[in-house]
Amino acid sequence: MRYKICIVIILLATVVFSCKKDTLEIPSVKTETIDSTKSFLKDIKSDSTSDYYISGEFDGYKIYCSSTLADMFPSQDTMFNVLFYNDSIDLDDMHLTRENQDMTVMLSIYFEKSKIFTRQFPYTLPRANMGYCESAEVEFINMKKLGTTGQNAPNDDFSFMGNTNKGIKVQVNSFVDNIMQGTFEGALRTNTGSVIQVKNGSFRLKIIDYYNSGH
Repeated sequence: MRYKICIVIILLATVVFSCKKDTLEIPSVKTETIDSTKSFLKDIKSDSTSDYYISGEFDGYKIYCSSTLADMFPSQDTMFNVLFYNDSIDLDDMHLTRENQDMTVMLSIYFEKSKIFTRQFPYTLPRANMGYCESAEVEFINMKKLGTTGQNAPNDDFSFMGNTNKGIKVQVNSFVDNIMQGTFEGALRTNTGSVIQVKNGSFRLKIIDYYNSGH
């Protein structure tokens, strides 16, 4: 009798263990979260090719910007392609900017302490033994949301930025007759945590004016 009871207990334990095992093997269902702050990418209209531009693949979307506000206000062109340089006061900032024609996005590249007149090319950032404050920054703005909050505020979800100190690589291949050509790639982030991956970024822009430079 005891033998039969032991057999029954063993069989019941086997069944229970088998059920538990089957339950553990049920795969969990993963849900993909859609980042709505990046939905604007699919609606961006690129410009036609031009002598001067900034372009790239942003999360796989090819975007080409060759316009500026100077299309409407020509006297303002120096604001978008300018080098603020004065070695005597350690001033060395370069601003390069383009938008698309319908002004839905803006692409900018900023250089700080590049000492561009002394460089051998290609000039790549980041690099070993960088100078004090030497860096480049890429900025990609969803212009449709500009003004919904302060730019660079904690809830700014429309300014995607990347710096060569963290996540971005910028290379200047040439700088001849005030025309600068180069490439960029890496990750652009908002303060709210959205990330856009940039591949095959390139630019060709002309420095229109120098301020306080002597060049």
